[in-house]
Amino acid sequence: MEQTSSLKSSMEVVQTSTGIVIPVYFPPGVDHKIGHNLLEDTVLACTKQVTFPESICLSIDGQAYGKEIGQILASRLGVNLTCSDQNRGKLDAVRRGMKLLLEKADHTYLAVLDSDGDHFPHELLNGVRAAQHARRHNPEMQTLVLGRRISRHRPMGLIRGDLEELADRILLDALSYRAT
Repeated sequence: MEQTSSLKSSMEVVQTSTGIVIPVYFPPGVDHKIGHNLLEDTVLACTKQVTFPESICLSIDGQAYGKEIGQILASRLGVNLTCSDQNRGKLDAVRRGMKLLLEKADHTYLAVLDSDGDHFPHELLNGVRAAQHARRHNPEMQTLVLGRRISRHRPMGLIRGDLEELADRILLDALSYRAT
């Protein structure tokens, strides 16, 4: 029978060896109180998944788009914070957050969760277990696990779901192009 990681050991990896990047961008016109509440809920839920709050990084995509809220939460909850001087896009925010986390600690896995509550931190365990499984079968290969909703339209609405599908398609095409 195939060897699998125990639930307990996978939970320990999430708690002690997984870094979480939360890219943050509050566009002009958005209600900052709602944004603050959603981000705070996300960060608090993430702190329940990891042992050390420093394993979490809020990566603000432009000073004018959430820096003050990020500073408040980082100070109060003990998470890391990085902020670009101007808006450079979600991918740059993710890159900066991952770089900061890797400079500060040796994380086995890095995860990215949206700041608006669309993704649930308790699902990190499933992602880590999937990565562990892939690494057992191909230990020399780097592993990327992407989460996916069964129905994007139901939780997000038709337009947002379609935009999410388009973004995923572009990402997968770019990864395929880069892999070849």
